[in-house]
Amino acid sequence: MNKYHLCHTFKEITGATMLEYLNNVRLSKAHSLLMDTGYSMEEIARETGFSSSLNLSRVFKKAYGMAPTQFRKRKESMR
Repeated sequence: MNKYHLCHTFKEITGATMLEYLNNVRLSKAHSLLMDTGYSMEEIARETGFSSSLNLSRVFKKAYGMAPTQFRKRKESMR
């Protein structure tokens, strides 16, 4: 199977590109780590497979509408 066919079939089945799917899995884990740990953004990026905390922040903000640090502060203020 060639790359094009694999990517096309994956999107047909899941409704997302392979990168979108991977980022959703990574963001789900990052969300949990932000909620349940005191890990730094660098540690969370490393644990979730993002290349840097800057990349994590960019993808997180696009998905959730706020930076991960804002998300964490908001969560803490609700306690």
